[in-house]
Amino acid sequence: MKLLAEFEGVALVRRSAQVALGSSAHAVIVVTGHRRLEIEAALDGLGVECIENTKYDHGMATSLTTGISYCDARGANAVLVLLADMPGLTTAHLDRLLQLSARPTAKWWCVQWEMANPEIPLYFQNRYSRQSRVSKAM
Repeated sequence: MKLLAEFEGVALVRRSAQVALGSSAHAVIVVTGHRRLEIEAALDGLGVECIENTKYDHGMATSLTTGISYCDARGANAVLVLLADMPGLTTAHLDRLLQLSARPTAKWWCVQWEMANPEIPLYFQNRYSRQSRVSKAM
């Protein structure tokens, strides 16, 4: 499984969690699904919160919905979405995205690797924009 593959001696999922934990984000929530117990074991001791997506076999949108719904239920006013298989992503990238998203007019920010498609990491500032984007993805 790709997320358990090692990059520079560390499982990708653990490395991504460490990058997120090093950023100015307030909390790190990991949505698990396939091979949940192995993923959670790879994250052991980091202080991240793991939640299970029981519908993971229905596609990535279900993981987005699971994570965003979880954050909404806890009163989060923003969500930063990451994938665990991006070893080139750094804490500096996340902090820059969070810094840009603090602008008063910002509703959502993303990295745009290709000209036509916004991609992850993706930051949603309010519930309306988060839910509408996830609904369109499903």
